[in-house]
Amino acid sequence: MLELRKKLSENYLKMRDYFSETFSLLKKIFQKALFLLIGITVLEIGVESIPFAGILFGFVPIGLGYILIRKSIMAIEDNENENPLIGKSFLTAFLVCLVMFLSIVTIIGIIPALVGLIYLFYTAPYFLPIFIGRNKSLKETWSYNKEIASNNRAKIIIPLLLTISPVLFSFPLIFIPIFGGILRGILGAIVIIISSVLYAIIYLNVEYMNKKTYSD
Repeated sequence: MLELRKKLSENYLKMRDYFSETFSLLKKIFQKALFLLIGITVLEIGVESIPFAGILFGFVPIGLGYILIRKSIMAIEDNENENPLIGKSFLTAFLVCLVMFLSIVTIIGIIPALVGLIYLFYTAPYFLPIFIGRNKSLKETWSYNKEIASNNRAKIIIPLLLTISPVLFSFPLIFIPIFGGILRGILGAIVIIISSVLYAIIYLNVEYMNKKTYSD
């Protein structure tokens, strides 16, 4: 992955380059991450197809997505033998989904919950890949996110919004029994997989360029 590391270290990539490198990296890690990719797909189909499964187990495919973020970072940096931090990934995913679910079903409501989630993501856009990809505490992660997020929010927010947008338009599929759930599950799995690898690449590009700025 030396060539990709070099690209990420030299300049900020353009949006089309982020997506191009995402699909290129997916091809390279496909074999090693095959069971992980299958797991995300099968579990996401189950979550979308089985009544109430999303409430109980919706965090599981997201947790696998977080593992894929770390796996992508480790692959790019040639550290694939490092601990995948499975427990940390699932716990983080569980807490994110739990907070979102409680916000929606309580008096807060879905709209304020979404607004709060968007604000949190805007404030800490690189928190997840730092927390999952690096062995840092919550305090260290928050501080480092503030350091690299300055002037770099759009670099991660716009591509990720474009990536997850198909899920927003798949809402009518909930009215199609079984088959609609399967389609939503497949679409959701594709979004989780692509956005996880994309997240890792953009984060590393921003991190490397931040280090380059301080070293120059």
